[in-house]
Amino acid sequence: VGASIAATVVGSYEDQLAEAAILAAFIPVTMSMAGNAGLQASAVAVQGIATGALWSGDIFYRLTKELIAALFNGAIAGTLLGLLVLTASLLVPLEAPLRLALATSLSLLCVTTLAAMVGATVPILLDKIGIDPAMAIGVFITSSNDVLGVLIFFLMATTFYLG
Repeated sequence: VGASIAATVVGSYEDQLAEAAILAAFIPVTMSMAGNAGLQASAVAVQGIATGALWSGDIFYRLTKELIAALFNGAIAGTLLGLLVLTASLLVPLEAPLRLALATSLSLLCVTTLAAMVGATVPILLDKIGIDPAMAIGVFITSSNDVLGVLIFFLMATTFYLG
């Protein structure tokens, strides 16, 4: 279901893909980063729940810590991708490489941050409503991050690259 919704999101940007086919190359990067960030954050949260190290009183602290780490990781990944786009533009012709680098960099920053926050929050919410987060996070995290990842990517691409 999640993959179908993600495909629908991609399909809704068909005109933008036709206008700039290069965008298709960044869809797997975006979805992969979202998945990695979300699953990593969820693993930390599930470990905290399982070991009893995650208490109700320190949830805000842990989520803030996860947010800072996600921003840092997203900034690094986004910067590296932007530099890669600019380097590639020296070897192959790319239309508006600075705008493409900006769009892809900001996309990775936002996707990584949002995915990590979803990944850190969903296990806590599942635990609170009595669902074993270790059994359910993969489905929730992967699906939501795939959909959010491609949506954010195309919003950034249409705003900064095609806009």
